[in-house]
Amino acid sequence: MGRAVNGLNMNSLDFNVLPPVFINMEGVDFVDVLPAGNIKNASESLKLAIPFLIASVVYHWDWLTENLPWNHKLFSSKFACGNYGRLWAPKVELFVGECPYFELVASGIPRVNQLAYELHKLSGQVTDGFSMIKKLIMDLPETIMNNTLKQLAVVDGCLVSNEDMTRRVCREEMGYIRDKIDSLQECVVKFKLPSSSDARSDPDPIAPHSFPQGSFKAFLWGGRFHCVPEGFMIPQDTPMALWRFWIYGDLSKQIRPFRHIEGYSLSRSQQTQFSKFKKVMETTVISMKKSYDELEHMDQKQCEALFFEHYALVVGEIRNIDRISTSTAYENIRKKELLDGKANKTHQSNASDESSAKKKMGPSKKKIKKTTNK
Repeated sequence: MGRAVNGLNMNSLDFNVLPPVFINMEGVDFVDVLPAGNIKNASESLKLAIPFLIASVVYHWDWLTENLPWNHKLFSSKFACGNYGRLWAPKVELFVGECPYFELVASGIPRVNQLAYELHKLSGQVTDGFSMIKKLIMDLPETIMNNTLKQLAVVDGCLVSNEDMTRRVCREEMGYIRDKIDSLQECVVKFKLPSSSDARSDPDPIAPHSFPQGSFKAFLWGGRFHCVPEGFMIPQDTPMALWRFWIYGDLSKQIRPFRHIEGYSLSRSQQTQFSKFKKVMETTVISMKKSYDELEHMDQKQCEALFFEHYALVVGEIRNIDRISTSTAYENIRKKELLDGKANKTHQSNASDESSAKKKMGPSKKKIKKTTNK
């Protein structure tokens, strides 16, 4: 939130920017630029922040001199008078994503930005690796020739070479190049993006779900965010076809699973249709006794087969059940619930009548025969 409020572009790699830091402290003494005694009297937390504050001023010094008025107090400070903004500029550097000097890592950033940063690093490593391999291959003939010449000798006026040594030189050079290629391949394999053919698993341990966050988006209209675009309409299809949208969403339009849709995102007519659609889906899911997380991570074919099995149970035995509309399925479920409700009421009424009849009869008294001893 802080990065967004500061105006950083969420769609840019620079969203992962870290504060400027001093990478070389040689000749840097903060006592020279701060008022006397302030550092000694400062709290421990402020002492930790001072290097970052001064580094930020140094890094932005050119911008400050161009945009602040000439009579600003900063230009009459010890920092400006000593020209430290220019002197310390080579010692300050800005990092994006992570800082190797202080082990700083950008946190609280969207998953898509993390992936963008990983791709950026990978791109640099691959480019550098291929450049090095290309250079090694280009220099290979000269390297082999130079190393082979070192093994040549003159015996009785004849130039002879150690053939085994030459082979060894070639093997060593080719082995070195092969190691570089292997290390480059390992670098690429470490970073693997999820694909549609992979098992449903989330790369983000913070928010587990089946799809990367970039698969869906929020739609801004009517002064608020929505899961669906303005004027969205529920597709006119069978519940069997709409089941995929309910669990997986519409990836082609970047709409998240339909179960997340709120009523305020739909027109009144669509709200009525959506409530029927929701009733059919939720009743079927309750019958499955599965959580949505389990259904998302299930194989798609198995998930559809499970839905059809329980969908037939909740709707009832109907001809061409896979072709009936959502409204028909909704009406059948409502009728089935009404019948079940009446049956339960009848059962409860009979049970209560039996219990009341027993109460009216009262406990049975046993007659005790008095016997006399003769």
